[in-house]
Amino acid sequence: VFPSLCSTGFLVLLDYLASNSIDDEPDDPFDRILVHPYALGALIGFFSFLLAFRLNQAYQRYWEGATTVHQMLSKWVDTAMLMAAFHYQASSFDRVKPPAFG
Repeated sequence: VFPSLCSTGFLVLLDYLASNSIDDEPDDPFDRILVHPYALGALIGFFSFLLAFRLNQAYQRYWEGATTVHQMLSKWVDTAMLMAAFHYQASSFDRVKPPAFG
């Protein structure tokens, strides 16, 4: 929640500063920077790169977690199958064994 509030606050601040500086000749040099397309392009490029980097990190973490859960499930299934195979070897299960069990 905090990162989204920060980015939204930053965009609102940029919008406020840009809307207050739209006159024929801004007096403050900082106002001219925010109105200039190269400065805005650099800011947009930086934040786009930052967003892409963070999304890539999140995507990698998601798939690492999904792979780990899949491996854990496969180990649990292997354990259950081995337990079932050895469990049916007991003599108390002779009447429920399939005919071709061996």
